Amino acid sequence: MLALRLLGEIRDKYGAEIPARRLFETPTIEGLAARLSEQARTLEPAGNFLVPVQRGEPPAQPLFLVPGGWGGEIEFLVYGELSRQIDPTRPVWGLKARGAGTRDVPHASVNEMAADYLREIRRIQPHGPYLLAGECVGGICAYEMACQLENAGEQVALLVLLDTVVPTESHLNNYLDAEMRKRDAEAQQFSVHRRIRHHLDQMAGLSLGRKFGYVFNKAFRHENAEHRFNMPTAEHHPRGQKDYPVILLRHRLKPYSRTVALLLDEESSRFHGQLGWDKAGVAHVEPHVLPGTHLTYIRENGAAAAAKLRELLTQATTNLHHAPVTI
Repeated sequence: MLALRLLGEIRDKYGAEIPARRLFETPTIEGLAARLSEQARTLEPAGNFLVPVQRGEPPAQPLFLVPGGWGGEIEFLVYGELSRQIDPTRPVWGLKARGAGTRDVPHASVNEMAADYLREIRRIQPHGPYLLAGECVGGICAYEMACQLENAGEQVALLVLLDTVVPTESHLNNYLDAEMRKRDAEAQQFSVHRRIRHHLDQMAGLSLGRKFGYVFNKAFRHENAEHRFNMPTAEHHPRGQKDYPVILLRHRLKPYSRTVALLLDEESSRFHGQLGWDKAGVAHVEPHVLPGTHLTYIRENGAAAAAKLRELLTQATTNLHHAPVTI
């Protein structure tokens, strides 16, 4: 929590997002403080999507992970712990959404996002076989990356989706409705707190009797127009983060001729089966049910998720010719 507070303080002071990757590269408080101080003086330029979640021990084949949530580097904090449980020697690279924590314009489509991510991935691993993963909505982009690699004649040794729902118009509308309700509730709560603060300030210098009179007037009479407050605008996420789930949920999947390993939490599996992947035009879906819910399956139950991912990675890399990797 101290590290997160330091990140926030420097972000507020210098007006830019401080990469959470520093937490992975420098796990001690002393080292983190030094790196944050350096970062405050020279902020990294925008446009770099790759986040070193775990350096590992090259030439071990890297895993490339597309995040869920808002697509920012903060998402990789939980993936960092998961990576260490999977295998501390395997390099794991995350792919940060464009515009998450920066002023850059977000990607206009998943096709564009996937193409940009693959260009950066090829700087590290020029050719396949590739190991790809995507968590939650990030799995939609990981799937598109696998499709583009397949069309380019490259091999994908593993495509694993973690609790990813097949994107549909219904899912997009449900998400937008939920976000609107959330913003309305936040705005209403802010308005109530603002009114309470205003009235407490008004009563601060009054005698006890006049305070009762003030409360009576406000409780049983309408306030004058000049005392009314306009509804405040809810605070939004930075543009890249706000747009990230919407861009992904608008995407429509292409057919894929290889296997998709689907890791899904037991609650989602019980109510929603294979999350639509059994009808998504995939040659073969390999479901694996993990304990917990969508919020706990890689957090409170991370050990089980890590064990399954380790098993899948071992199977995928056994007897494969490893492509040259440049770190």
